[in-house]
Amino acid sequence: MNETCPERDGTSARESLLAAAVELFSSRGYAAVGIREIADRAGANLASINYYFGSKRGLYLATVRTSMVNQDGRNAWDLLEHIPDGPDDAAILLARFVREWLDQLIPVVGGNACASLIVREGLHPTEAIDAVVDDYLKPNECRLRRLLAVFLPEADELELGLHAHSLLGQVLHYCIYRPIVERLRGMPLRNATMSDAGVGHDLLDRITHHVTRTTLRSLGVHDARIDAVLKEIAPNSETVDSEAASDSRRVSDTSAEELMERE
Repeated sequence: MNETCPERDGTSARESLLAAAVELFSSRGYAAVGIREIADRAGANLASINYYFGSKRGLYLATVRTSMVNQDGRNAWDLLEHIPDGPDDAAILLARFVREWLDQLIPVVGGNACASLIVREGLHPTEAIDAVVDDYLKPNECRLRRLLAVFLPEADELELGLHAHSLLGQVLHYCIYRPIVERLRGMPLRNATMSDAGVGHDLLDRITHHVTRTTLRSLGVHDARIDAVLKEIAPNSETVDSEAASDSRRVSDTSAEELMERE
């Protein structure tokens, strides 16, 4: 017997299933969610899961891929499709990637399903973990390592991988522990009013600059160049000036201490 398309419009049924799966998988995990519950939440025929995705595993992988993209269709990792040859352009690209990825992982309202799914795979691996790693994590980490290699041309793959883990860990920390960070810092990571007005993202701007600065420093980029890079990606931000001034004060204090010790 030939398998027939479910009675609902194909596009809407598929999208409804994906939306329901993203919500359920990200909140409860792969093992705790059944395909009947997903179909019921989506208002779709149970057979439609096999029709569109082949299996629960296929739906889960499609869910992960869907969650990697912003609502407006952007994906921060696409910025790394073409890697520049020189460190100056590479520094700007890295800064833009950090800004875009933080913007993607930390929405104004709610959490990020992508981060939830990846963290769940890390803590409680499922039968889908190899596909998640091979289909998404490995290709994207490879792009990032190629970018890092512009700064560290003599580094081997392990060292580049460790630098990549350091950057990814910093970004994911603020996404995963957002409620804790906001309470420790006493302010929201994203301010809806400011974001809607296009004025800025308050604490998110500071985090973007901090992660970019610490990463570029670890790659051997001098502070003056880092300041120029941050100015280029956020020309109207006061954060760069305040951070640069803070760095200057630290350098001055260190120099004064060294002089006192010499005396």
